[in-house]
Amino acid sequence: MKRFLKKLILFIAPFSLLLFPLGVLMYSKEVFLNVKSVTRSEEKYVFGLAYSEIGRQFKFLNVQERERFDILALGSSRVMQFRKEMFLQRFYNAGGAVQNMEEYESFLRALPTGKLPRLIILGLDQWMFNVDYRNNYKNPADGQSWTDVTAVDKNVHEKVKTFVVDVFQGKVKNILALPGYKVYGVNAVSETNGFRNDGSYFYNGAVQKLVAHDTSYRDFAFKETMSRISKGCCRFNYGDALDAAALDTLNSLLAFCKAQQIEVIAFLPPFAPTVFQKMKDLGKYGYLKMIYPQISPVFEKYGYEVYDFSDAMALGSLEGEGMVDGFHGGEVVYSSILVSMIEQGSRIRAYTDLQQIKADLKGAENSFIVYKY
Repeated sequence: MKRFLKKLILFIAPFSLLLFPLGVLMYSKEVFLNVKSVTRSEEKYVFGLAYSEIGRQFKFLNVQERERFDILALGSSRVMQFRKEMFLQRFYNAGGAVQNMEEYESFLRALPTGKLPRLIILGLDQWMFNVDYRNNYKNPADGQSWTDVTAVDKNVHEKVKTFVVDVFQGKVKNILALPGYKVYGVNAVSETNGFRNDGSYFYNGAVQKLVAHDTSYRDFAFKETMSRISKGCCRFNYGDALDAAALDTLNSLLAFCKAQQIEVIAFLPPFAPTVFQKMKDLGKYGYLKMIYPQISPVFEKYGYEVYDFSDAMALGSLEGEGMVDGFHGGEVVYSSILVSMIEQGSRIRAYTDLQQIKADLKGAENSFIVYKY
C-alpha cells in the first residue's frame, strides 16, 4: 500500500505543479477572462495583464462598447496620464492603442461613426517622425483586428511556464494581495499596475519605488533610457532626416478628423530634461529639431493646435522630477501640460476647469500622483 501511495504521489506531483500556477492565473483573471464584460464596466478597476498583448484592443473596445466619450486622448503610453478628473465632459484615455503614425487613422476609422469623439488630444511621439523607427517598427499584435482579444485564451501552457519562471526570479510578488478594488491580471494583482476605468495607467509599483528612492527601479536616474540612447535602439533610433511619409500620414489623419468635425489638439510628449539634453548633445537626433517646424503648418492648414513639450524642463520638471521614467511623465506633469495649453490660449479651456486643475495640483499626493485612484 505504501509503495502504491508513493507511486501515486510521484504521478500526481507534476500535475499539481502545473495546476497550482494555473489556478493562480485564473484567480488573478490573467487567463479565461471575458474582456468585453470588463470594458463595459463603470466600476473602479485596474486591468494589467502580464502575458497577453491586447492593450490596444482593450482600449478600442472601451471606446466602442461604452457610451460615447466627448474627449479622447489618443497615442502611445505617453498620453496615459491624462485623467477624467481633469475634464468637464466624458473622457477616455486610449493611450497605448497606437504606436506609429498609420495606426491613429486606422483606430478612428474602425470605430462606429456614433462613437467618434468631439475632441481628440493627440500625443505624437517624436520617434514617429524617424525613418529608422518606421522601418524597424513591428507591433507585437500585428495580425489582430482592433476587436480581437482571443490572445487571452491562447498558449495558456506557455503562460503558466513563464509565470512560474517570473515567480522564481522575483518578478511577481504578493500574488494573493488584492487591493480594495477590482483587479484583472498578474500586473494588476502583484504591483497594482494597469489601466484604470478611464483608460489612464496606474504606475503604482514604479511610483512607490521612486518615492522611496529605491535604486533597484529599472529606470532609476534614467539608467535604462540612457542605455537605449547609447545603443540607438528601442524607440531611440538615431536619425538626421524627418520622415516625409509620416507627414503625409499626419495630413491624412487631420483631413479625416476635419471631415468628421472632430476638434484636434496635439502635443509632442515630454522627455526628462537630462534625457532630452543627452539626445541633443549626442548629435545623432537631428530629426528632433525638425519636427515642430514641419508639423505646425499641417495643423495650421486644418485650424488645429499643436504644442511642443519635448523638454519637461519647460513644465517645471527639474532634473526629471515628476517623470516616471526617461520619457513618461506622471499626473503632475500631464496636469501641467493642460495648464500650459490653457495659459497659451488653447481651445481646450472649454473642456476643463483651470482653477480646479491648479487646486488639484496644489494638493498632489507627491510629484507623480494627483488623484488617489
